[in-house]
Amino acid sequence: MTMGLRTWDGSGNLIVDTNTRLSRVLGIIDITSTPGSLTDAGFATGTPFAYQANTVPYAEYDPLSQPSYSALAVSWSGNTMTWKFLENESVAANFADTTAYLAPNKITLIYGVY
Repeated sequence: MTMGLRTWDGSGNLIVDTNTRLSRVLGIIDITSTPGSLTDAGFATGTPFAYQANTVPYAEYDPLSQPSYSALAVSWSGNTMTWKFLENESVAANFADTTAYLAPNKITLIYGVY
């Protein structure tokens, strides 16, 4: 007997099955402008990702009332995620193996695997 998960929408279209890649959040961390790293064995269980939970849209940015912005680079090596803020550097020019974000100097970073 074959077993697995399948989910359909109201019209009968298959939405999720055993071939669908679903993400899993491993944790949430508040970080500041200080570089840092975090080790989590869960990174070995899939492809790691990270995104920031508190983003101010660029159109609403007011330098007098919002924190200063800088580029945030997040990278992984084995079970370790490393981050650093890169002020006054070109984000696109240097990050072939990292994920770069425009971030305030204190953010909540949500990380996991898919």
